[in-house]
Formats: sequence, C-alpha cells, structure tokens
Amino acid sequence: MNRRLAALLLPVVTAGTLTLAAPAAHAAPDCSDAGDVAVVVDYKELGADLQILCAEDADGSTVLETLREAGLKTTGTTKEGDAALCRVEDLPSPQDEACQTYSDQAYWAISLAGPDADAWSYAQKGVAEQTVEGGGYVGLSYEPITADANAAAAPSVLPGDEVRAQLEADAEADEPAGDEAVEEDSSTPNTVAIVVGAVLVVALVAAIVAASRRRRG
Repeated sequence: MNRRLAALLLPVVTAGTLTLAAPAAHAAPDCSDAGDVAVVVDYKELGADLQILCAEDADGSTVLETLREAGLKTTGTTKEGDAALCRVEDLPSPQDEACQTYSDQAYWAISLAGPDADAWSYAQKGVAEQTVEGGGYVGLSYEPITADANAAAAPSVLPGDEVRAQLEADAEADEPAGDEAVEEDSSTPNTVAIVVGAVLVVALVAAIVAASRRRRG
C-alpha cells in the first residue's frame, strides 16, 4: 500500500519542485527611437565618472522627468523643492552642500541640444520647467559660480557621434549572450515552486503514515 501511494504522489511532488525560468533580461536602450533623449552628466570637480544614459520616450518631458527616466537620482533644495537641482546621484555630498537653497558656490548647469546639433546651448528655464526634444540631448555639468559662468557651462563631451557611439556600445555590452543566457535563466530555481514541492513532500509522508496505521488497524 505504501509503495503504491508513493508511486501515485511522486509525479506531483516532482512537478512541484521543478525550477522555472527567470524573467528575460533587458538590454540597455541604445537611444535610437525618435522619442528617446540622450543624457550626459559631467560631474567635473565632484570627481565621479562622466555618465552617458538614455531616457526612453522622453519627448516633451521636463529636464527633471528626463533625468529620472534615465535612472538618475536627483535632489532639490529645502526651500525651492524640485524646482532647484542640488544633487545628482547624491553629489555633492551632504557634507559639502546642505541643499537648503541655491548655492552661492557652484550649481548644476543645464544644457540642451537638438537631434542634429553638434554643440550645447544653455537652457533658458529651470529643471522642472524646461522641456526636451525627442532625439536630442540633455547635458548636466557641475560648475563653479562666476561672473561669466553660463558661457562655459556645458559637459566636456559634445552631443553627436561620440555620445551615440557610447550608448550603442553600452546597449550591445548589456545584451544577453544568446543561448548561454537562456540556459542560465532556465536553471534558475523558483522559490515558490520549491516551497510547493516541500509542502507536497510533507503531505506524502503524512499520507503514507496514515495508510500504514489503517493497515495495522
């Protein structure tokens, strides 16, 4: 009796412990769609590496929305809120800048460029008001405040081929490695399935014990 019961339940237990495929990985966008906007962040004196990112389908969005769509963490000021841009990716640090209001030492300069532009233009509105054009570029650069700050306030890399080439390289490097990636995903255990399998094992043992008792009775 015990062997017959075990034989009946074994396929159920086995099915409950099967591993399931993990969700497919998504490559980084290459920013080639008409509504995408390339984002360049030049930290300059803050010391972090220059970033080139993509905000997908950002046409008509504000600069602030575009930065966040590109995956950047932004912080405003206590007084002005999101109307001011004080930190990007936690820089400058709280030790260097309290972000109570606009700094009188340095600021994040906003630059823009159209799809076919090869130079930056200084934004005429603030981060929460200035909108962007699909296929174009948004540039941020951390600049010291000087009498002629706006004249040179722009990222050190120009919009155009260099930015696009970097985005394409990042997207290609982030693509799953074909069959190898599929095989890796398919071997990833699913926690829910394992738990279900364990519950069924316990049920099997309990059923066998109960059957043995009835047989002895």
